[in-house]
Formats: sequence, structure tokens, C-alpha cells
Amino acid sequence: MNLICDLLSFLNHIAPALVTVALGGFLIHRFFIRRSNIANIIDSICEKLAGLKSDCASYWSIGYAETEKSKLSILEANIKASLTCIEREIRFLNEKYKINITKQQAEMLTLMDCCTGGDFESKNRKANKERFFKIVNSTNEIAFSLQHNKI
Repeated sequence: MNLICDLLSFLNHIAPALVTVALGGFLIHRFFIRRSNIANIIDSICEKLAGLKSDCASYWSIGYAETEKSKLSILEANIKASLTCIEREIRFLNEKYKINITKQQAEMLTLMDCCTGGDFESKNRKANKERFFKIVNSTNEIAFSLQHNKI
């Protein structure tokens, strides 16, 4: 009986500290670590957008006849893979962290059309700097709208 009283007394003294640590851990995870994870994903997307912009600059600044076929096929594959990866990461933000991505989805459709529309993968393709400027504007718009979720 005395042992039970001592144990209850001990728990009575340590319970507030345990509750504080558990609640503090939950709050830190909920507000700080979660925000840090979101920020890391957004930074990753922005890096991929920069890589996509670079690939598109190489692809759309020269015509089909001016480059070798293997280099073009690598650039085309990189562009399509980057678009897929970016789109999946944006969807992941919505599914995992419940971030509203309707604006980013519309911008992604515009970006996909700019990157792979027109004469993409065509032997008739010529250099198209206007298309590249549209790609730059679209990637910057997506990055800017994602940065709002980072704050």
C-alpha cells in the first residue's frame, strides 16, 4: 500500500512535466517541422522549375536542323520528365498538406502547353524565343504562387 502511495505521489509530480513535453512536441511538430517540410518541398519544386527553364532554353533557342538528334531526344525526355515530376510534387503538397493548388494546376497546364506544344518533337521545329519567354513567365508564376505557401 505504501508503494502505491509513493508511486502515485511520484506520478503526481512528474505528470505535469510529461504533459508539457508531449504537448510541446506536438506543437513543435505541428507548426515548425510541418512548415519546414512544406518549405523544403517548395524549394525542391522551384529548383526543378529552374532546371526545366534551362532545358527549355536549350531546346527552344535552336532549330531542329541545327542540332544533333541525340541531344534533342535527351532534351525532350528531360523536359517531359521534369514536367511530370513537378506536377506530381505539386499534387503531393495538396494530398499531404492540404494546400490549395487550383491556381498552380491551371498554371501547370499553361506551362505544359508552352513546353511541349506546337512543334515540340517535330522535324519542322524552328527556334522559337517567344515560346521560351512564355515558359519563363509560366515557371516564374508557379514559383511565385508556391512561395506564398512557404510563408
